[in-house]
Amino acid sequence: MDALAGVAGAIAQGIRASLRFDAARREAGVEAPGLVVLGPRDEIELITPPARELLVSMRPDRPQYSDDAVATPVLALASFVRGTSDGGLGGSNVVTVPGSDGWITLHASLPGPAGDRRVAVVLERALDEYLPGGGASDTADVARAL
Repeated sequence: MDALAGVAGAIAQGIRASLRFDAARREAGVEAPGLVVLGPRDEIELITPPARELLVSMRPDRPQYSDDAVATPVLALASFVRGTSDGGLGGSNVVTVPGSDGWITLHASLPGPAGDRRVAVVLERALDEYLPGGGASDTADVARAL
């Protein structure tokens, strides 16, 4: 029983990362989540088409996507998750940031052992539960909520 308890967290983390990757790979269209896998030096190892669109939305100063222009919130969340003892699985691995056309939620996790320093980030249009202000849908609503 103790052996099972010792590996349950790692199994849950692997299943969660697999489900996110599979969802990002299969869906297409405007509402599809995107996936970015960053290497140990924050180089992009894998990126899906929806992720490119969402990254551009976070960088309105750059109308075209390029691998050298990963948005700061993605890099900051990846750095944070690498530095936590649980890989951010305690709930601190999700942030919602403004984009040029709405809010974007980022979910980060370590897809492999912590020592390889790779980070998978799923990007998606924000659901109400992740919006700042408890469901406010735009910046003005957030300002009023504060």
